[in-house]
Amino acid sequence: MNDSLMKSKFNFIFSPQALIAGRISVRQLELALRLGDTPVVIRCCLYYALSLIQQSKLCAARQIIHTQFVKAKQLPINDTKLLNICKGIWSRLQYEWGLKKKKRKEMQVIV
Repeated sequence: MNDSLMKSKFNFIFSPQALIAGRISVRQLELALRLGDTPVVIRCCLYYALSLIQQSKLCAARQIIHTQFVKAKQLPINDTKLLNICKGIWSRLQYEWGLKKKKRKEMQVIV
């Protein structure tokens, strides 16, 4: 197996780059909070959620995506690009959840 890939507790393969991306997102979030730029704060949270998805931390990612989508809808200016980012990451989450569910079913059949 490639050294740059690791298996999570659910046997999903993720890369250490997902951890690095998460750390970068947190640093960007801290900066955006200092600047007070709400749309950028929402984006940073969404990118952090994406790194959580890559690490198979789907429940935590789900909560973040949902919260940020609600915040994005409440912005005074309609930011369709930001809403589309939310929807795209939500779609990725659903896809990963489907894979996880399929993998569990396969494991039950084997046992």
